[in-house]
Amino acid sequence: MDMTELMHDAPVAIPGRPFGRIVRSVLGYALLIAVMCCTPLILLLPVAVFFCGVRNGRIAAWLTFILAAALAAGMVNVTTAPKDLNLEIALLASVVLGIGLPALITLPLVERNGSFGSIVTGGLGVSAAGLAIAEYGARALGAVSPYGAMLQQFQHVSEQMLAEYQKQPLPFGAMTQLRQAAAWDLRIVPAMLLIVVILSLVLSTLLFGRIRAWFEFIRTRVVSPSNSAYFFRNLSLPEWLPVAFVIGGLTPFLSGLAQTIAANILAATLFLFFLQGAAIVRAILVAIGVTPLGNVFALILMLLLMPMTLFMLTIAGLFDPFFDFRKFRRKDDSHESHTD
Repeated sequence: MDMTELMHDAPVAIPGRPFGRIVRSVLGYALLIAVMCCTPLILLLPVAVFFCGVRNGRIAAWLTFILAAALAAGMVNVTTAPKDLNLEIALLASVVLGIGLPALITLPLVERNGSFGSIVTGGLGVSAAGLAIAEYGARALGAVSPYGAMLQQFQHVSEQMLAEYQKQPLPFGAMTQLRQAAAWDLRIVPAMLLIVVILSLVLSTLLFGRIRAWFEFIRTRVVSPSNSAYFFRNLSLPEWLPVAFVIGGLTPFLSGLAQTIAANILAATLFLFFLQGAAIVRAILVAIGVTPLGNVFALILMLLLMPMTLFMLTIAGLFDPFFDFRKFRRKDDSHESHTD
């Protein structure tokens, strides 16, 4: 099956494909996904699910992931103490429900060439629900808490950093501010976990789109609009997302659990707007025909001005639904053959 046939307006059909070939493909993807669940490659787990789904069908993708989860569970060290074993299983469940399940749920969107932003935000919502299920399931069935274990790790790192700062000649009152910032960071650990999920979905979708575009470019020397939907410059978040920003903006006026929830919503939303702002910059650079060397210079400049860059890109991403900053395009070039 040609890679250029992977994306259509309707789900991909696989007529006449030998059953044995499908079985071998499913087993191969199951082994690959199982390994990803237990290594840093976890960030690219969704792209394996996407390719498995478009090559073998949605049912095969679900069966593949169930088999992969079973294989990954078989890699758990059963010789550890019962509580540690329960925690390892709970962490694996968090990966399965927090990263794998969003990929499976958003697979129909990928097959239909759906919106990049919808894939990310839809997958993020599924991930939040999946992580919550894994957390409460671990507490009820294993008397352990994956979130609690992660929180302890963050707290340990935070204490080490504060101890290092304590040794430095800081201005008066600086340590108090650093301790307050560290305490606040611990309150938004859930948002940090969701940011990892966002990165996983964005990187996997980009890689999926890039591989698909590469194969078409090799064959035809051009990239069609349908195969460029998942270039980074096309990342456009749903227009309702500013509502989440408004809810998160209530953080200073709330207290207790409500304040914590609002703060986590705000942190995750700001990161999404930052990514959208970066996509806007990329789209503008492509539209004006900046050379690869110019792209490198622009990246270096943004890194040198990092605090201002973070602020400006986030603001641009926030207001993009209202002003559509990417509407500028050179009339003589569709730019679909540009790489991101």
